[in-house]
Amino acid sequence: MSAAKRLTKKQLKDDKFVDAMLGYGELARKYQRHIFYGLLVIILVILGLTWGANYRRAQGAEAQQAFSAALKTLDTAMASAADTDYAAAQAAFEDVILEHGGRQVGKWSLYFTGFCKERVMDYVEAQADYERYLEEDPRGEFEIPARVGIAVCLGSMGKMKQEADILTELAGREEIGTKQAQAWLYQASQIYLDEGYFSVAKELLERLAADADPTLARKIEQDLEALKSLGS
Repeated sequence: MSAAKRLTKKQLKDDKFVDAMLGYGELARKYQRHIFYGLLVIILVILGLTWGANYRRAQGAEAQQAFSAALKTLDTAMASAADTDYAAAQAAFEDVILEHGGRQVGKWSLYFTGFCKERVMDYVEAQADYERYLEEDPRGEFEIPARVGIAVCLGSMGKMKQEADILTELAGREEIGTKQAQAWLYQASQIYLDEGYFSVAKELLERLAADADPTLARKIEQDLEALKSLGS
């Protein structure tokens, strides 16, 4: 590979991919019901630890360039939030999968096709892509975001308990920080309450109460009082 085609550290730092992930934070504020707290932080931590080395191992300037180009289309889509732009981004990632499916960037593209489909509310197909990504790259860079994506899709299709079950499972993972775990557990408790799983919600709330910060502790106290009034 010529020096001109190699990705330098500065190019990696300036890559539009990082801008696209920052755009995820804007979506988090816009779609707060379906995007869970701290996902942006998780992705950026993952990038900081593994992106540079793994990107260079993706093998082949052509594959790298195709993936970078697809990320640029995603950046455009996230800025515009237009379905047509997400369709263009999805098509770009699908081309990467078609041409470079055996490389790491091909596996990553599976996650991003699901991401694009989720953004246009094609939840059935998005879930399928996330699951396919997890099959291809089970402990990869986007494992946690893919599992959160599956939870979002399930909840959006009315399968609320399954959504809460996934959040509860993710909160128990060793690599998840305390604040993120608490956020997911509290989100799950609210879903269980809404769906009438009062005993499960109570168990989660009591589990959270021990280490909750004052703001969260007040919410938990109110929820537990509400459960008492229901006789639960």
